[in-house]
Amino acid sequence: MRKTINYIKQRIEQTQKIAQLNVAETGVDKDGDAFIRLVDGPVFYGERAYPKDKKYYYTLPVSVRRRIPFEAMRVAIDIVTRFFEGGLMYGGPFKNDQYQPDSGDIAVEMGAFRGYFILRLCQWVGEKGKVVAIEPMPENVRILKKNIKANSIKNCTVIEKGVWHKADAMVFNKKEKDNQSSSLVISDHGSEKYSVPVDSLDKIFDEAGLQYCDFMVIQLNGVEIDALNGMTKIRPKNMAIAARYDKPGQNAIEAIGSWMKKCGYKHNVVKKRFIYATLNS
Repeated sequence: MRKTINYIKQRIEQTQKIAQLNVAETGVDKDGDAFIRLVDGPVFYGERAYPKDKKYYYTLPVSVRRRIPFEAMRVAIDIVTRFFEGGLMYGGPFKNDQYQPDSGDIAVEMGAFRGYFILRLCQWVGEKGKVVAIEPMPENVRILKKNIKANSIKNCTVIEKGVWHKADAMVFNKKEKDNQSSSLVISDHGSEKYSVPVDSLDKIFDEAGLQYCDFMVIQLNGVEIDALNGMTKIRPKNMAIAARYDKPGQNAIEAIGSWMKKCGYKHNVVKKRFIYATLNS
């Protein structure tokens, strides 16, 4: 019952935030991608809404539905939850809760999805900074690159790989029509399977030309500790990690906590599944 009440409350709050979006243009482009362009702001591309989304869409005021067509409903949700709020999960803590990226910073996000928070990071670090977006799923990469190009972003490098502790080719499990659910180790994340290249963070950072990192976000659906174990050359100064899933026989929070202690980080756990860490000076 409590989960249902919280879900309804979150949906109401989300609806109110969507209603506040200052939309300049919206629709579906020639590629079949939904988009929303904000007044004096970025343009966001994403997937079109599914028929199941209609029930939620019709909770929006008529005035909002006149500005945002049904096809762009999922893009509107992502603008609110990923760009403006940057949640580590829907309704969860924000990625920048304990470190706010600044001008000139080097920032990395793995599990970059379609680039909504990447656009935010690029704004924060500015022309003097750099952002690295790491994303393995082909459809997500396509839209991620489209969002970067459409907004004339010059300070972002896209790495089309999964993150592991070594170079390999591995199979991701993904739920049908859910491009944020892919996982290397959680078998019940769906029946669709994709073989993609994976690599260690050491090699990915070399590929991106990084010598240091100020802020790193990790959302990898169960392999966060594997990513950390493949990072030996660079120690990011600040990290935000969503450790929402345990590998079979391993507690993710405990494993990451042990790594943090060994590698000189002070860290704290928020809402049982989210870790913020700062490198000891």
